[in-house]
Amino acid sequence: AQSTLLTEATERYTASTQRVSSLAEAIEAAQTGFALVPAGLITSDGEARLNEEGVSVRCFQQAGGGLPVGNTLVEDLEADVARAY
Repeated sequence: AQSTLLTEATERYTASTQRVSSLAEAIEAAQTGFALVPAGLITSDGEARLNEEGVSVRCFQQAGGGLPVGNTLVEDLEADVARAY
């Protein structure tokens, strides 16, 4: 059952995630799913703008997926954002 749930969740996440290049695009994409936005855009002002629109950062990951390791540079990261509840 766990394997099936993981597969289904991964497929749903992949289908509802858009890679974007601006906060405006991230806000729009987050209304119906998830957005991956360059982490460099998530400054204190960037995060505040997302929050004002009801969107929050869920996690940071390496561009293309995977957990950040060691001294990963911000330029190599993406922020996963979605609607805040």
